[in-house]
Amino acid sequence: MKTTAKHKRPLLILVAGLPGSGKTTFAQRLADALGARHLNSDLVREDMGLRGVYDEVTKAKVYNELKGRCKAELLKNHSVVIDATFYKKQLRQPYVEMAAIAGVPMVAFVVTAAESIIRERTSKTRLHTDADFEVYRRIKAEFEPFDSPHYDLDSGQESPEEMIAQALTFLEDMV
Repeated sequence: MKTTAKHKRPLLILVAGLPGSGKTTFAQRLADALGARHLNSDLVREDMGLRGVYDEVTKAKVYNELKGRCKAELLKNHSVVIDATFYKKQLRQPYVEMAAIAGVPMVAFVVTAAESIIRERTSKTRLHTDADFEVYRRIKAEFEPFDSPHYDLDSGQESPEEMIAQALTFLEDMV
């Protein structure tokens, strides 16, 4: 794992947000900046042959696979950036527990954007997801706010470079 002067041990970073919020772009760039592994729920869903399937049973399977992959990377002493909606507290809690057991810091970033921007983004074909505006609306209706420490980023107001700079500063201060 690449480390900065302050990051001598792995980090577990959750990047949460609704479909079309810009979380994947941010997560990829953050993982690159940190030399961390990037795990993406859409890619896992695709690997499992479940692209475009968003029912609760499938979501549970995808999140379980994400947890397994995350644990494997932490056991290799790698930092991990996990990119998924994390729209329910019960989907986030296993990572809090995993970080505690592994003895690594866990940090969460929540990426947002104005609904008009999300509508535009989800109307276009995207490489690894079929989540359209209707999927966004369903998940938005069920999204449970974070009650644990996290950092909010607005991809409609900030460039990816600004978001990464803010995240790196936040990580230096938190970890």
